Amino acid sequence: MSIFRMGRLTDPRIKVVNCNNTPAMVIYSGDHPEGVFLVEIIDGRITSIYAVRNPDKLVAVAVPRRISR
Repeated sequence: MSIFRMGRLTDPRIKVVNCNNTPAMVIYSGDHPEGVFLVEIIDGRITSIYAVRNPDKLVAVAVPRRISR
């Protein structure tokens, strides 16, 4: 079973990001985010992978944000 139908994606690419202070990958089809995969690491080992594919939640990934402290 595949999560994405690669024939359906236009110009697919993967970008490694930090999402909610967690390592993550964003999968794009052109400029449109198709999904975010967050990786939970405990004691140097991957313990969980969380996938977000809800288009309403992916809108937040497409909007650049400036972080200040």
